[in-house]
Amino acid sequence: MIKLKDFDIKRFDSDSFSTHLYIFEGKLGEKYFGKRTPKAQFNEASVNWQTRCDNSKMFNGKFKINKFITHLSTKRYVYSLFEFVDNQEPFEVNTRNCRLFGSSLAKLHNLGAEEFVCAEKHEHYESLDAWTSITPSGSNFLDSLYTQSLQLREDAFNLVDPILDSQPKVVCHRDFKFQNIVYDGSDYHLIDFDFLARDFAAIECGIFLTELDDPDHLEAFLKAYITDNTVLDPEHFYNIPDAAVKYLCCNAFPFYVDSVSEQTKICLANDRNARLRRILSNFEMIKIKIESILD
Repeated sequence: MIKLKDFDIKRFDSDSFSTHLYIFEGKLGEKYFGKRTPKAQFNEASVNWQTRCDNSKMFNGKFKINKFITHLSTKRYVYSLFEFVDNQEPFEVNTRNCRLFGSSLAKLHNLGAEEFVCAEKHEHYESLDAWTSITPSGSNFLDSLYTQSLQLREDAFNLVDPILDSQPKVVCHRDFKFQNIVYDGSDYHLIDFDFLARDFAAIECGIFLTELDDPDHLEAFLKAYITDNTVLDPEHFYNIPDAAVKYLCCNAFPFYVDSVSEQTKICLANDRNARLRRILSNFEMIKIKIESILD
């Protein structure tokens, strides 16, 4: 039986401020990725979902879901072990891999929610009011994220359509970003499934657009996503940027904000503000590109 004491455990070298990914190295040199999660937040459904995934049926050979191996429990935490990706190296963002990421995200969303059972998220996407309920009054997080950017959020929130009620919920990774895509020189591996749940596909697609600045990269990703997606209707595609803005304005995070440090909260504030400004600056361009693709 695998035990925690059998491993040398090191933090994964990542520039992500929120990562809790580890490398577990066994006595015989075998390596695994590991994720440490408080027991109260452990997502059993996510683990079960990953165990059942078949990469050969879901994606083309260049994009893969990092496979779950096992999990280990302590009094406070659960450590989930996944396949280790050897020969990791940085990758350049280009139109080719943006097409691959768009197509792969669409195929993930195409799984729907019936045959792959996982938790459903019930977030407050329709109001700014709830933001203060998770924000400690007088904290740096409140000053940075709420007070200083209140006008930005109010303007942005009023810009978009109240469209989420009509959007379908599907299996979502809920943290589909470059920091969670590992490249081995040939293939791309999607890691870190702690937040996996049923949620709005348009939000996940729209949030990934905040990773992209180049119009050609935006178009390549969107065209592949729209072409290969079988669960969204044209009006859902058109409202992808609206969904992203609404999510970035509201109080929803895929984890318990009060469980992270004050410094991490400030980093979250800065990241969310930057993403909101980016999607707003590209809002009309994204709408035009989606309309062109749909035509």
